[in-house]
Amino acid sequence: WLGAPRVPYHPAHNSPYRRGQQPLLVVPLSALGLPLISGVLYTFGLHATRFLFHLLLNQARRTPGQVLVYLFHSYEFTNVLPGRTDARPLHQRLYRRHAGSRYDLHRRFVDEMLAVPDVVATLPSSLAQHYEYGSKP
Repeated sequence: WLGAPRVPYHPAHNSPYRRGQQPLLVVPLSALGLPLISGVLYTFGLHATRFLFHLLLNQARRTPGQVLVYLFHSYEFTNVLPGRTDARPLHQRLYRRHAGSRYDLHRRFVDEMLAVPDVVATLPSSLAQHYEYGSKP
């Protein structure tokens, strides 16, 4: 994915990472070496992820058609049940142990992104109820 186009594109038949004529529209993850994903937030912290976000935002402002994509998964906000085996992938075991602290960190970062004047959130309807678009933290 590091070599994929940085703006939405239709992939090639023989490679999902090259432009082509396939009917699928790919909206790539935002990345500059590191992707803009919650795992980076949990592993490297708020300051590093905020820095990455601002680098990507500046790049997007200079690149017509580029959008910012921040990826997280809802299961990241659940705790491993007592007495159960932790079946998370190894890299996710490096994350903060308590799901509430991961959620709080994630929410703080999302609120900071939404506080930037020209950032607009597009969320699935199942998540929209948890965020007030355009609100300031």
